[in-house]
Amino acid sequence: MFLSLPVFLLMGLLAGCSGEVAADVSPAPLSGEDRRLLQHLVMEARSAVWQAWQEGPPPRWEDYPYTAERQGIIVRFVAGRKPRGCQAFYQGVGDLALGARLAALDAAFHDARYEPLRKEEAPDLAIEVCIVGPLVPMKGPEDFSLGKELVYLVHPAGSVLMQPSLAREHGWTKRAYLEALCKKEGLPKGAWRDKGVVLYRASVKEWKEPFMQEEGEAPRRE
Repeated sequence: MFLSLPVFLLMGLLAGCSGEVAADVSPAPLSGEDRRLLQHLVMEARSAVWQAWQEGPPPRWEDYPYTAERQGIIVRFVAGRKPRGCQAFYQGVGDLALGARLAALDAAFHDARYEPLRKEEAPDLAIEVCIVGPLVPMKGPEDFSLGKELVYLVHPAGSVLMQPSLAREHGWTKRAYLEALCKKEGLPKGAWRDKGVVLYRASVKEWKEPFMQEEGEAPRRE
């Protein structure tokens, strides 16, 4: 997953280490307004992919035209328990609908870790959209709500984030989540303890549903 972030957001606190703590890993509750917004963003993402299947996918990965907004978006595709693409524009997203469409296309057709999505896969796919809140410097490596907040790790050798739904899916503790975060970036699993590491957390509103609305039905845009 390609990660972009304005330089002014890379300020924070040096992370320390403490023991594991049991946590409620249920997702953050949604208001009716949040649910309607997320469902609309899922529709935008789904429609973009359907259109690309019909007219041809974009020839290259496309970045979001970042603004000063302290919010972002993540789109992820899953087939059963198998990841099939993910893209995060996790801050600076002023137009969430545009962000959903671009992230969906990048995840579906330009995530180098996976083969491009095929129309034949649609019945087996699920789509997840996350709205990411402002990044907040963490006071320590346990200063986040497991299953509700994501962690963004800035290491001298790279930077990486991971959405909270993965902690719930895999039954991770906070320590296991941090280790998986490091592994995702190709770092040793204990690299979150290294000198120079900065950790951020962000609240996440998320919605996941089958890619197909009804059997054989393409999406309708409102």
